[in-house]
Amino acid sequence: MNHIRSIFVIALASGLMWSCGGERVTQSEIGTEEQVGRPLSKLAVAHHKAQAVVMVNLSRDGTPVSGATVEFSRSIAGQAPDYQWSGTTDEKGQTLVEIASGNGYYQARASQDGVEIGSWSSIPINAGYKVILYLPIGGKAQVKGSYSLEEPTKQITARDVVDKKTLKSFVGAAKEYAKSFPFSEDIAEEFRQEGGRWKHEAIYLAVLNSEGVIVYHAANADLEGQNLINFEDPNGVKYVQELIAAAAAGGGFVAYYFDNPAVDENGDGELTGDPIGSPKISYAIPITDSQTGMELTFLSGFYPKVKE
Repeated sequence: MNHIRSIFVIALASGLMWSCGGERVTQSEIGTEEQVGRPLSKLAVAHHKAQAVVMVNLSRDGTPVSGATVEFSRSIAGQAPDYQWSGTTDEKGQTLVEIASGNGYYQARASQDGVEIGSWSSIPINAGYKVILYLPIGGKAQVKGSYSLEEPTKQITARDVVDKKTLKSFVGAAKEYAKSFPFSEDIAEEFRQEGGRWKHEAIYLAVLNSEGVIVYHAANADLEGQNLINFEDPNGVKYVQELIAAAAAGGGFVAYYFDNPAVDENGDGELTGDPIGSPKISYAIPITDSQTGMELTFLSGFYPKVKE
């Protein structure tokens, strides 16, 4: 019974370039050492007004050219260049130019004291990226690399679950990852891996059917097949039934008391089997059984920190 009660110590858990017409832009016309990545829709806050950022490296015979104005224009067939974006190189021959335009080919020119000293064409620039561009005077433009300006999205893990918001995100991420039930053998094993993304100490995943039977338990496979439909906490909360109902409604939280294996609730020196229990919050959402088409309950939970 002590082991069964532990069921609800649960918480979860090619580079493309596009032209203005939507067609892919190749890089065959210039030298490249790294493929330019796929366009993204949102930029990092630091560059929210620009759709692309170009780090220019201007040189002549391998020597940086400082004090030069480097300008960029969108290359559009049948239209004269319109050099709207520019920057002035520093002592290293570098300047950072923000370009507020779409994906496609661009052309650039450099000048000193009003005299043009170099020009380049067929430069692919990808919106949403920082492009490292080398402009050797008398040579071809070279894209040396490109890096997304979008802030990376951190993957939530079981270790991150500390409140209702992170719990909900964790369960949702796990469902998105698994897609449906039964889980593949690899995913089922990954969900059980202690210290991995989906399991950390008392935070793990479980699945119940509509009758309250455990059909998957990431912490203890021996509990699978047990029916907990009538289980209730010390205050009479039938949390299994409430979790199933929450999932059937599209998702929801259930608060109850449950034995916390990290806490000696009744002071007997044992961490498990305490009937008093600790405050616990679980979150349940539906997940489809791909074999029957029935909706199951996919859930996880955490123990909120109790203020002293």
